[in-house]
Amino acid sequence: MQEIREKFSNMYNFPNVLISATDKENIDLLRDTLKDMIMEEYKVRYPFQVKSW
Repeated sequence: MQEIREKFSNMYNFPNVLISATDKENIDLLRDTLKDMIMEEYKVRYPFQVKSW
């Protein structure tokens, strides 16, 4: 799994999270990563309306 993680990290220039839908592995990490990305985008687009979620 480490090889795949490194391959995707080198291919793409943004955070990636490998998950397993059958084992529910890293689902929480995916959720947290998406939340962080959305919050950062929100701050950029609406800096005058930043909320603390």
